[in-house]
Amino acid sequence: MKEATEEDNKMLAAQLREPEGDIGIEVAKVMNQTNESMINQTVDSLDLAMHDVILEIGHGNGRHVKSIMETNSNLLYFGLDISELMHREAKFYCGELGLSESTEFVLYNGLIIPFPKERFTKIFTVNTLYFWEKPILFLNEIHRVLAKGGKLSIAFVSKKTMEDLAFTKYGFYKYNQEEFHALIEQSEFNEYGLTKYSERIEGKLGDGFVDREYFIAELTK
Repeated sequence: MKEATEEDNKMLAAQLREPEGDIGIEVAKVMNQTNESMINQTVDSLDLAMHDVILEIGHGNGRHVKSIMETNSNLLYFGLDISELMHREAKFYCGELGLSESTEFVLYNGLIIPFPKERFTKIFTVNTLYFWEKPILFLNEIHRVLAKGGKLSIAFVSKKTMEDLAFTKYGFYKYNQEEFHALIEQSEFNEYGLTKYSERIEGKLGDGFVDREYFIAELTK
């Protein structure tokens, strides 16, 4: 297997942040596959109930949305993404499955969440934390649109694991437990729980398997 070049890693980092074009479609497929366990664990942590109104930040190609909607009845799902390609892909996919009435996909700028306060009972995001331009302000935006008593789950790969991945040198801000704790303390969120997981996954450049350590933070309002 040919070793990834610096240009390969820069390209992958850019596509992981905001998928574009034909390469973006393929990268999104790989993301959906390699993140399947993280997504499932994060959704499980939400304890979805009937009539929950869900927001996912960074939904990617949306191939996982069907299984979310099957976890309980009368759910409403909203997805936010900065990628026009992922917005189109997810909207088309869910439309083909007959989920248009219970799902909505919205493009946004990565800073301001375009919904009124306390709109959602459950919010989650998987592998987007590294790209937040203003993380404290963005956490407070999430807090604003989360209903009282609502729950937020954030899944992110540990700094230890990320530092072993060459592509994360380009545009990724990495967090260990202490750095994440400091971030939360500066936000409007207060108490939270943090659970560590580990798994073995195929590398995103098809260059063998890697051991991945990740966390799921559960925060309430």
